[in-house]
Amino acid sequence: MNYNKNYFDKIDSNNKAYFLGFIHADGYISKSFKEKYNKYYYVFRMRVHEDDGYILEKLQEEMKSKIKAKYITLKTNKGNYRQCVFKIANKHLVERLIDIYGGDLKDKRLSIPKEVKYNEEYLRHYIRGYFDGDGSISKEEVSISGRYEFLKDLKSTINLSENITKMKSIHRIRLRSKDSISWFLNYIYGNLSEKDIFIHRKRKLADKYLL
Repeated sequence: MNYNKNYFDKIDSNNKAYFLGFIHADGYISKSFKEKYNKYYYVFRMRVHEDDGYILEKLQEEMKSKIKAKYITLKTNKGNYRQCVFKIANKHLVERLIDIYGGDLKDKRLSIPKEVKYNEEYLRHYIRGYFDGDGSISKEEVSISGRYEFLKDLKSTINLSENITKMKSIHRIRLRSKDSISWFLNYIYGNLSEKDIFIHRKRKLADKYLL
């Protein structure tokens, strides 16, 4: 086997919890039946901007994968766009992720997985992973995007007081007070060890709020 297909069987490390959150936000998981071949096909894939490619290289390392994260160029109307892609086609891995999230499609990922929700330490690493995928930091606010049901679960789990807002089809929790922003960013980025994982550009934006 060219990778550890059992990597997510047991969530027992900070990094596994982080990647569970990151995949929740940005991961592609597919179990599809192809009538032509009379069989199911299984795909797990992650794509990030090339500047964040080290994150997928770390996942590759964590999974002991000989399948490499690849850097590719996409041609768009606005010019070329460089991405890093990590892809594994494995039934066990995909079915385990489907079991964790409650489905393969993003619109079925409606709650924090039980594997991290009731573990105080792993929970914050999971939320950091999710935020690195679907969160943003600006001068005025910190924003977390996602499905309404998921954000509702996140709010109640870590006791956020802010309302869930909707703009077009996107739901967000928007933290605007200095105290709320400081608490949240310290919760996910504070007191990390050298082995813990994060998106460097987001951690840099958070630095001024860290105690």
